[in-house]
Amino acid sequence: MKAIRPATMTAAAAIVLLATGCGTGTMIHPSTPASGGSIPARGPAKTPTSAPQIFTASGNFHDPAGVHRVLVEAIGGGGGGGSVTVAANTCSGSGAGGGGQGGDVRASVPVTPGTAYTIRIGAAGAAGSVCTSGAQAVVLAATAGGASTFAGTSGRLVTASGGAGGSSPNGTAGGGGGIGGAGSAASSVTAISAAPKVNGSPGTGGLGGTGGGGGGQPGFAGTGGAGANGGFNAPVGAARAGLVIITPEA
Repeated sequence: MKAIRPATMTAAAAIVLLATGCGTGTMIHPSTPASGGSIPARGPAKTPTSAPQIFTASGNFHDPAGVHRVLVEAIGGGGGGGSVTVAANTCSGSGAGGGGQGGDVRASVPVTPGTAYTIRIGAAGAAGSVCTSGAQAVVLAATAGGASTFAGTSGRLVTASGGAGGSSPNGTAGGGGGIGGAGSAASSVTAISAAPKVNGSPGTGGLGGTGGGGGGQPGFAGTGGAGANGGFNAPVGAARAGLVIITPEA
């Protein structure tokens, strides 16, 4: 896994970095030179125990010596934006619903130094297919985002479920927005927050209907995709994958 270590990086700043398209698929590590150059030959850099590690791809967290508890924040993948359906040999004029935001849970987790913990990053839900003509036989529905998890040898310790996909229009009615994901933690850890996240917005009905917006803040991890507007060749918004942030506590 490639490591990026800005000279000064907080968890919030790292999320902004990811949201702008930088650092995708990497673990962000705070001690790499800001220029992106190599680590000096005098030996491997020491990682401060308070430095957050941000995973945007599945992998392993190796608990360092002296760390017995970590703060884990997991964000599930956003649900895909809904597609416009074929009705009466034409693409529906009503808008589709937006996908729900991925769940977000924070928990304080006891860990064992030297142990490898498994990180799984929830994928973005697939957008519904674009309706190109009234002769189109099938328009694929949007799918839910995947769950982001932090797991030990005994199973999952922290789970953030993905947001649901947006619905296609039903006749002249706009499609419903996908439900936002939820977060959960095992009984052996201390959950700090696990509130359900933002639902996608429903589309509007009728000719020229507008697709609903995806749940969450556009461009950030776990955001749901926007639903398609009514009519031919209307694009469907892309959802965003989740992430996992781990910060040593003690």
